[in-house]
Amino acid sequence: EYTPVKLNEKVLDHDETIRPDTSLDALGQLKPVFKENGRVTAGNSSPLTDGASMVLLANQQKLDDLDLTPLAYLGAYAEI
Repeated sequence: EYTPVKLNEKVLDHDETIRPDTSLDALGQLKPVFKENGRVTAGNSSPLTDGASMVLLANQQKLDDLDLTPLAYLGAYAEI
């Protein structure tokens, strides 16, 4: 699920790695990035920005105050 985030004056509201103008021909022309004759190219590898995430932990009162619907509940946790 993608949630728009405002950062300074810019709104991040879409996945920048999806490129509708990409073609199979263009992907086939990309050179390997790590070793000669390698298989990893800029077209088939994860971007450097891959893996960003955010978690908001809140009690029921705060959810009600902000009119939010949780996507999951934390049932228990432990510290060692």
